[in-house]
Amino acid sequence: MTTVNDRSLVGVQALRGLAAMLVVLCHAGQMVNERLGAGIQPLTFGASGVDLFFPISGFVMAVTTHKLWGEAGHAGNFLLRRLARIVPLYWSATALKLVLLLALPTLSSRTALDAWHVAASFLFIPAWDADHRALPVISVGWTLHFEMLFYALFAVALWWRMHPVWFVGVTLVALSCLPVLEPLGAVGTLANSILLEFVAGMFIGWAYARGRRLPRGLAITTLILALIAIPASHVVADDQAFVYRVLLWGAPGALALAAVLSLESEIRRPLSGLPQRLGDASYAIYLTHGFVLPPLGLLLLRLNATGPAWTLLAIAAACVLSAVLGIWVHQHAEAPVTAYLNRKLRQRQDANRKLPASAASNST
Repeated sequence: MTTVNDRSLVGVQALRGLAAMLVVLCHAGQMVNERLGAGIQPLTFGASGVDLFFPISGFVMAVTTHKLWGEAGHAGNFLLRRLARIVPLYWSATALKLVLLLALPTLSSRTALDAWHVAASFLFIPAWDADHRALPVISVGWTLHFEMLFYALFAVALWWRMHPVWFVGVTLVALSCLPVLEPLGAVGTLANSILLEFVAGMFIGWAYARGRRLPRGLAITTLILALIAIPASHVVADDQAFVYRVLLWGAPGALALAAVLSLESEIRRPLSGLPQRLGDASYAIYLTHGFVLPPLGLLLLRLNATGPAWTLLAIAAACVLSAVLGIWVHQHAEAPVTAYLNRKLRQRQDANRKLPASAASNST
């Protein structure tokens, strides 16, 4: 049986890096239009980065836990590890955003403060913002609402010793088929077809753990077509693209994941430099690029930076600066804190394993 951790597959890490940079590209396009009046076509296809993240998340959860399925006592540790990975950086970014909103409100044209909205943001609960959108203080954190739902269901499956792929898969498919649950308020927005992307990732992970791979020729063709399909979706109107995102972006994202897994031995070396580093820092890039774009937009506005050349320069600068900041935050904050918390969790787990033997020796 194959085992994998978050960093052992270079192809998967490169896809994570691509996902983060696609989101940055999308938001950089929005920034130049809003701040500079550039009038370029929205780079909406960049939102597909989320639709790469979700299948990868499903894959990682399935393939890293498959040896634990059916065993008792793993649900709590699973949840604690996911919280250790997600919470510190997200809470830090949210707290920093709140400070900046209070000190420099002109940096953001979107977020207003409300007590419940702030509390819900920290608790990963969807809540309406001032514009009646289910977005937290860190707006890109809306994806973590879905991630936390996925983790919770996965933990329930481990607790009940059920097959997570089937239990979580059936549950998410059922939720994805429901209309928006308006009586539940913003929480009802979790009933969304985007949940199917986790399901696809889980099945890919299950197949990978059982040694299943695509034939080389099919994997290469699939990867090429998937990577073409994502930017090609640019021809679809924005409103329609988001309605059909699972087909336009989620399906290519899942296929790209299956392809890179099958080509890992061939792509490991060429992708082991910057693409892997971007993948390692993808979560940090995703959460922190919102701190780069507003001041960059204000700077360019003061410079009266208009015209096609300035627009291209602004987008390129946004991408580069976001990547640099994300890599720095990952190396100096995210990675050390996650490693420290994981050590503590391992020590706790080891101590719990020794308890029965200690209790037995004390009773004799």
